[in-house]
Amino acid sequence: MPPGKPLQPVLRMKVDELFLRWLSDPGTQDALREGLRRLQAGDGDPDVITGGDPDSVRADLIGRGDVIARGDVITGAPFAQPASPLDITGCRRASRKTKVLQTRNHEPPLAPPPPPPTAALPPGLAVPAFFFPRGRPGAGPDLDDIIARVERVFAGFESQRAGPRDMGVVAKDVVHTHPGLAFLKEAPEFHSRYITTVTQRIFYSVNRSWSGRITCAELRRSRFLQEVARLEAEPDVNRLPEFFSYAHFYVIYVTFWGLDGDHDLMIDRRDMGRHGDGAISSRVIDRIFSGAVTRGRSVHSLGKLSFADFVWFLISEEDKTTPTSIEYWFRCLDLDGDGVLSMFELEFFYEEQARRLEARGIEPLPFRDLACQMLDMVNPRVPGQITLRDLKRCAMAATFLDAFINADKFLEREQREQGAGPARDVDPAGPELSDWDRFAAEEYEALVAEEEEDAPESLLDLEFAIGDDLEPL
Repeated sequence: MPPGKPLQPVLRMKVDELFLRWLSDPGTQDALREGLRRLQAGDGDPDVITGGDPDSVRADLIGRGDVIARGDVITGAPFAQPASPLDITGCRRASRKTKVLQTRNHEPPLAPPPPPPTAALPPGLAVPAFFFPRGRPGAGPDLDDIIARVERVFAGFESQRAGPRDMGVVAKDVVHTHPGLAFLKEAPEFHSRYITTVTQRIFYSVNRSWSGRITCAELRRSRFLQEVARLEAEPDVNRLPEFFSYAHFYVIYVTFWGLDGDHDLMIDRRDMGRHGDGAISSRVIDRIFSGAVTRGRSVHSLGKLSFADFVWFLISEEDKTTPTSIEYWFRCLDLDGDGVLSMFELEFFYEEQARRLEARGIEPLPFRDLACQMLDMVNPRVPGQITLRDLKRCAMAATFLDAFINADKFLEREQREQGAGPARDVDPAGPELSDWDRFAAEEYEALVAEEEEDAPESLLDLEFAIGDDLEPL
């Protein structure tokens, strides 16, 4: 082999590995740093750079059990060429021997050399296996313990189910302890209204069986426990829109107060007919007051709707995309209660909507054409019969429901889909808002701006009328 020919690949890898081991040795690094310092000072010594003479370096490597080919001398240049033909022959023999061993034992190729170890730590300093420069994070909540505590609490309820009074205790505790509601201490007359709103919103989202009593399984499937955990860490209740937002309560109560003409905290059919400038058809209002979607005794005995029932109505009216709102309006449209919306039932509700459109100078679609459009939209499993499951599977359930409940919103949706109506403002950086969250935010902003203009008179009237004579939970 000519003297200028490089080493064989296998031997070259071994030499590189040994060199890296030598270079990563703490003694070698100290010697290199000392040699560099002397060279910079002007009194350098070549032996210092290599950590000693070549023979001593070779002896040190052999003493650690490393096998090195003859003539593989480590000098100031880490990859020096062989010094004589004898050395080259030795390298060739070592290379052949290594190849034979690898072929005979079917060993995989050599792994890349390990990374050099870090510098030695000062005596007495120990670094843990997991180092937290900002402090060890706190342990998360014990979910099993929380679930066990919830189950023990539910075991004390009647039939192991929580009723409105039980959940009202939770809402009352929030009023008394949360710092974001401290201002309510100056207006205790609002306490019962806020507690009623929170309680009804809990049942609206959690009580999926419509039984009026929440089971432990329903509570675990909902987001109520997560929202309570957030409530303990969030000082602003308005950032918790699902249950505890005071802004949402304010919008609901002011809307109810505007409809309650005699301010007896109950609304009748005439009051409900004024909601949304008469957008809800009278036939739908009759279904609401028939008890199809209410539990209060006042609906059957007095023919009036309580504030608790109005909470369900307003959330369902403004957001027809949630499972509860779809169930709410399906119960209203299902006249015979057989679980199927027939063409007869849909035509019954559409007749009044068509007359309303004609009164506004808008030519309505014939019911046959609308029915075909709605059936294509929902695509029911049984042609001509729309079930609750079909409606929940439909991505445009809100448009379907508005066609028979609220003509104004149906036209607004149609114009928005065709690009003729105003587009909704959407913040791409912020969280996606539901229809209810968007409505509540817009209404609250408008109410705040309105109160700034004539706050004294409106607030005095509102505070004077709010009493404790609302139907108990």
